[in-house]
Amino acid sequence: MGRIEVPLDAAQQFAALQRQVAEQGRRTIPGAARLSQRSAGAVAYRVRAAGNIYPFAGGINVRVIDLTATVIPGRLYQVSVRAGLWVDGAGDSMMDSRITYTVDGSQPVVGSTPMRTISTLVGQFGSVREASLDALFPVPLTCTTLRTLFYVNGTGGGGRTYGVYSDIVTNMWQPTMWITDMGTPAGTGTDY
Repeated sequence: MGRIEVPLDAAQQFAALQRQVAEQGRRTIPGAARLSQRSAGAVAYRVRAAGNIYPFAGGINVRVIDLTATVIPGRLYQVSVRAGLWVDGAGDSMMDSRITYTVDGSQPVVGSTPMRTISTLVGQFGSVREASLDALFPVPLTCTTLRTLFYVNGTGGGGRTYGVYSDIVTNMWQPTMWITDMGTPAGTGTDY
């Protein structure tokens, strides 16, 4: 014969429901915790919609693109930029590419906190080279708005002009910037 259930009063029903919820949580929380440690992917993405930035002289900081994202505590973030750079004039030249940032809500400028700088050798007379920057943002302690700026500067001698390629017809070499949630940082190490 089957079991005969006695009707439960409201308090007993509530207690039974709490036990079911606790059991469900016991089964799923470890998996959810592991999942929350993984990368969430791109949290912000932008492609420069305007055309080429050309010409500009060496020694001038030229803003290219900016991007804003909300970052949450305990997560590691990577800021990435890809852009096509070129120089007109005899001889190879260098172009510096930089990312700066703010977390106080203000628009970043070239003098804001530096995140990453690279120098790219660009061949003479219009050779395009891809500037590729990837920088890790320090793990935030509070939820904050991360505002980033990508800018360039030609560092060669006189008689050269510089440019940032942005072909809006074919979408080639358009400056692109994105911020990726890399997950919860793990691991330990020793500085030497």
